[in-house]
Amino acid sequence: MLPDNTTHTIQPGSVWIPSGDKCLKFECVKIMDQFIPIEAKTVCPDFHPEDCINGTEVIAPDGCCHVCIPIYKPCNVTKGKVYLNSNGCKSANEVEVTTCGGSCGTYAMYSLEANMMERSCTCCREVSTTKKEVEMICPDGSKFNHSYIHINKCGCQRTECVTPEATQVTRSRRRRR
Repeated sequence: MLPDNTTHTIQPGSVWIPSGDKCLKFECVKIMDQFIPIEAKTVCPDFHPEDCINGTEVIAPDGCCHVCIPIYKPCNVTKGKVYLNSNGCKSANEVEVTTCGGSCGTYAMYSLEANMMERSCTCCREVSTTKKEVEMICPDGSKFNHSYIHINKCGCQRTECVTPEATQVTRSRRRRR
């Protein structure tokens, strides 16, 4: 029974995608003597067209999510102002908080010489920081100083490329008769 109270018959081993929702798919799996219906819903990542190169926005091949070629944004410091909260107490004034964000050169490519994938991974992270203090005021009127880290500069730093499993390409040879 589907959410719209309709019924659809699916043969074991086949997949059915409702025409009204390309992000939803149903599959029938036979386990021993039981037929088990499996429902899978694709959750699309947040999509912001303003972060795309003009004219590159498309629907993914499966018809579910919007995708595009993102605008390159270099690794940089982003600033914002917020009140800090700690143990029920609040900063007396708004505090400038900083984050690192943006793109760094990361790639993976096959090396014929090494017969494996070669990877170079970098991440956008803090390069220079300062410890700052802010006065906190509690509901009972008491005050204390709270220290926090302020990012002065961000940069791309090399890091280890972690993969779920080693991916080494094996050579296959044809047999001659």
